[in-house]
Amino acid sequence: MTVQDQQPMNRRQRRSLNAMQRSGKSTPAPVPSAQPVEAIGDGAWDDLERVYLECRALSVTPAQVLPLLKDSTKLAKVKNPAALVDRAKVLSKDVAHYNERLESIHTKHAGQNGSSDDPDTLMKALSIGEEYQEWLQAFQTVVMPVVAEMLEQFDDTQE
Repeated sequence: MTVQDQQPMNRRQRRSLNAMQRSGKSTPAPVPSAQPVEAIGDGAWDDLERVYLECRALSVTPAQVLPLLKDSTKLAKVKNPAALVDRAKVLSKDVAHYNERLESIHTKHAGQNGSSDDPDTLMKALSIGEEYQEWLQAFQTVVMPVVAEMLEQFDDTQE
C-alpha cells in the first residue's frame, strides 16, 4: 500500500507519526481506507411524477359540479342562476388555465425516472417541485373556493 492509497491523516495522526519517526520507533500500520458506500438515491424524478399525479387528481375535482349543472330540476331551484352561470364561466376558464400550467410543469420532467444523476439535475428537480407547490397553492386558493361556492348554491336548493 502506497502513501497515495491511504486516507489523509488528521493533525493528531500526523503528530503521532512524526514523534514516532523522531524516536526511531516503527511506524504504525496504515489505516485501511473505508469502503465506498453506494448512494441509495433520492428518487427525485419518481417523486415528481407522484406529485404530478396527485395534482392531476386534484385538478379533476371541479368536475363534481358538472352533473349538477346538467340537472335541470336542480338548476330550476337555484336562487341566483345568473351568479351560478358567472361562476361556471370563471371556473371553466380557471380550470383550463391551471390544466395548461400543470401540463407545462409536467413536460419539464416527462420521461424521467429514478434518482437524479448529479447536483445540477437534483436542483432542477427541486425547482420543478417548487413549481408544483406553487401550482397546488394557487389552485386551492383560486379554483377550489369557486367550486365550493357553486356547490353551496346547490345545497341551498335542498333546504
